[in-house]
Amino acid sequence: MNDVLTNLSTEPNISSGYQLSPVRLESENSGIGCSALDEGPAEGTTASRKSKTMDECESMDYTMSSTPFKSNEAQQNHVGTSQISPQSVFMCSQDDNVWIGSKPRDPGHGLFKNVITASEQNKVDGVIAAPQGTTERLTAREPVLPGVASSTSIPHSRSQAGVEGASELFPKLCGGIDHLLVGCNDQQKAAIHTEIARRIMEHIRLLAARKLSLVLDLDHTLLDSTLFVDVNPVLENTLRINEERDRKMPQRHLFRLQHLGLWIKLRPGIWNFLCKASKLYELHICTKGSTAYATEMAKLLDPTGSLFPGRVISRGDDGDASPSNAVERASKPKDLDGVLGLESAVLIVDDSPEMWPRYQPNLIVVERYHFFPSSKRKFGLPGPSLLDIHRDESTKDGTLASALAVIERIHDSFFSHHSIQKADVRSLLEAEQRKILRGCRLVFSRVFSVDEANPRQHPLWKKAEQFGAVCTNQIDEHVTHVIATSLGTVKVKWALSTGKFVVHPGWIEASTFLYRRANEHNFALGT
Repeated sequence: MNDVLTNLSTEPNISSGYQLSPVRLESENSGIGCSALDEGPAEGTTASRKSKTMDECESMDYTMSSTPFKSNEAQQNHVGTSQISPQSVFMCSQDDNVWIGSKPRDPGHGLFKNVITASEQNKVDGVIAAPQGTTERLTAREPVLPGVASSTSIPHSRSQAGVEGASELFPKLCGGIDHLLVGCNDQQKAAIHTEIARRIMEHIRLLAARKLSLVLDLDHTLLDSTLFVDVNPVLENTLRINEERDRKMPQRHLFRLQHLGLWIKLRPGIWNFLCKASKLYELHICTKGSTAYATEMAKLLDPTGSLFPGRVISRGDDGDASPSNAVERASKPKDLDGVLGLESAVLIVDDSPEMWPRYQPNLIVVERYHFFPSSKRKFGLPGPSLLDIHRDESTKDGTLASALAVIERIHDSFFSHHSIQKADVRSLLEAEQRKILRGCRLVFSRVFSVDEANPRQHPLWKKAEQFGAVCTNQIDEHVTHVIATSLGTVKVKWALSTGKFVVHPGWIEASTFLYRRANEHNFALGT
C-alpha cells in the first residue's frame, strides 16, 4: 500500500464543489482504492460471530476497481472462515436483540417497542412519558459515586423515595427544576419528578461504569446508500465484483441488499470506531430514516446486538408517513428525548448540524460521506463521487478516525475532571474546538459579498472563531492567513509579499471537520 496521498486531492477546496473530501485518501499500486484495515465483528454463522470479540483486528485491502483481486497472505489465512449471505444477515429474528424506537407522538406511546412498557401511572396527558425499555435495568442496585451521591443514595426507581432522592440530586447536577414545574398540576409534577429520577439514575449508572452517551447518525455519517436503479451498468458491474470479493473478508464494508433494492457502503474505519467507542460510551443510533431501514442498518452494524440494543431511534415514521409529507418529515429536527441520562454527558456525531438546533454544544459535525454518485446529486454537488474515481477515505486518517480521537480525548478529560459533578462534555468539546486554529489570525478577501452588512455573522467567520482563530478586517504583521477565492486582490498581494498563507475557504472547513489544522499547502490559492 502506498503512502497516504498528500496532494491537493487529499484535502481539497471544499467550497469549489468539485473536489472530493477534506479527509485523506489512499491509493494502491494495482489501482486506486481504499485501505480497510479495521476492527469489528467478523461475519459468519451466529456462533462464529458471537465467539469473536470486537478487539480482533483483521487486515484487508478493499480496492474499488473492476480488476481481479489478489489476496495477500494475511487474507489467505481466512479462507476457512464460514460465510453467510447478506440476505441471511439482515433477515434476523427478534433473537438478534436489535430493537427500534420511535419518538412518542403522545404520552401514551412507548418509546422503545418490543421491550418493557411502563406502568399506566407514568402516562400523563401533557407530559412526555419517560423513555421506556430500561425499567429492569434501572431497578437494579444503583451505584453510589464518590462526590456525586455519597450522601444521597438513589433508592428503588419505582419508589417515591427514589423519585425524591433523584429530584434532590438534580439541582446539584443541572441547576434546578422549578422552571420545569411552572403551570403543571400535581399529576404532571409527579410525572416530571419520575422522569428526572430515571435520568439521574441512568446518569449515575453510566458514570459508575466510566461511560458517557454517544448518539450516532446513519446516512452520510456512518454509511452511504443508493438504490439499485440509481447505479449505471458500468458501476453496477464494479460494485458486484467488489461485493463478491468483500464477502470473503472478516469485516465487510460493501453490501447488496436485494430485499431492499439497496447498495450499502460503510465508511472506512467504521469497525474500529464502533469497537473503541463502545468501550467508552453507550452507543445510540438516531436516524431520520424509516423504522424498517433503521432496523436493517442496525443489524448490519451490530449483528450480535451488543453495541446498541434497545437504543436505535427512528424519526422517519413520526407523524404523517404519506409521501406528500416527506419534506416536512425530513426537516423535522432531531432531539435527545430517547436518550436517558443528562445532556452534560451526551455527545452527538452527525453530518447535518441543522438537524440538532437545540444541541449544537453537544455536536461533533463530520463531513458528509458521498460514496455513490446519487449521494452527491441529492445535495446538488458537482464533480465525481468516490466510487466514480475508485477512491475512498483513509481508514487511519479519515473522518471516523478523527471523530474517534476527539471523543476519546473528551472521555479522558471528563473522567479526569477534579469534580465529576461539574464535568460537562459541552464545555470540554468547546475547549477541544478552540485548540484547532489557536494562534491563527485570519483576514478574508472576497469571501463575503461587498454588501455584507456584518461579516462577523457570516458562517465561515463564526466557524473559524469557534475553532480558536481570531478574525479581523485589517491586515497587519500579526495576520497569519488570508482566506481568499481569487488572486490579485490587495490583501492577497500583501500576503504573498510578506510570506503569509493564502488559502481557499475550504481550509477552514477541512480543519473543523477533522479537528486538526489542515495542511495549508493543500489549499494554497491557485494550485
